[in-house]
Amino acid sequence: KVAEDIEEMPRMERDTWTVSAAPPKIEREAPEPDIDMRELLLALGEVLRRADMFESHHIQREALSTRERMSQVLDALSGQQFVPFVSLFTADEGRLGVVVTFLAVMELIKESLVEIVQTENFGPIHVKARAE
Repeated sequence: KVAEDIEEMPRMERDTWTVSAAPPKIEREAPEPDIDMRELLLALGEVLRRADMFESHHIQREALSTRERMSQVLDALSGQQFVPFVSLFTADEGRLGVVVTFLAVMELIKESLVEIVQTENFGPIHVKARAE
């Protein structure tokens, strides 16, 4: 008899409860760049294709450091306005050099040291050192 009485009770607030919670407010210090990640990866793919054309034989490579490449990219951007994204890459270093440079640019964006813009869909991507 008790089990039948419990079964007749509404299940809401007996077996389940409604929940309401507001999402947390997250404030970001630096604004996100207005570049679609797909566009950036397409540009990377284009640079990788160009780098593949220069790989005809293998020479023992020296290790490439992302931190060193970050410094090289900042040096290339110093004192200049916007520079084409693809001009930061050296195709004769092959895929490894392209990937290290790409990672260096991503780290610089993450650390808010460079600014990256694209004026139109599928248009060229440009990079500039942020004013200090």
